Amino acid sequence: MKCFVSSVVCLLIGVGIGMLAAPAEPESGPVFVTEGDVYDGQVNLLNRFVEGCLARDPKACAALYTADAIYMVQDQPQLEGYDAVLQDYETLFATESTAEVEMAEPVQEVLSMGDYAVIRGTGYNIESNNGESKKMTYKWVILSKRQPDGSWQMVWDIYNYDDKYDT
Repeated sequence: MKCFVSSVVCLLIGVGIGMLAAPAEPESGPVFVTEGDVYDGQVNLLNRFVEGCLARDPKACAALYTADAIYMVQDQPQLEGYDAVLQDYETLFATESTAEVEMAEPVQEVLSMGDYAVIRGTGYNIESNNGESKKMTYKWVILSKRQPDGSWQMVWDIYNYDDKYDT
C-alpha cells in the first residue's frame, strides 16, 4: 500500500510540474504586427490609395473597397457599398484642379486578425496653387479584408480632419 501511495504522489507531482513547464497555448486573438505579409499588405493598400488620390482617379480609389464597404467621412452621411463610394470619389475629383498636391498616409499600427486587419494612421494633404500652400492633416482607421487573390480591400474606412475643413 505504501508503494501505491508513493507512486500516486509521484505521479501527481510529475503531472503538476509538467503542467507548469508546458508551453502556453498559442494566442488565438488579434495580434499587432510590424512586419510580414499582413503588414506589407496594409502598406500596399494605403500606397495604392494615395496613388489613386494623387492621380485623381475615382475608379482606382473605389477599387480598393469591398462591394459592401462602409465609408464614414466627417460632416457627411455614412456611405454604404462600392457604388456609393465610387460616386463620392467621382464627385470629389470632378472639378479640374491646377494645384500641386502632396499627400502621405503612413501606416502607424496594424492589428492582424487572420483574413482581416485593422490599420490606423494619420495623413496630410498639401495643396500648392499660385505660390500659396494649404495643409490639411487627418487621422483614419480602416478595417480591411484579404481577398482570394491575396490582395486587401477596405471594408470600413473611417477618417476625419484635425481642423474644420471646407471643400
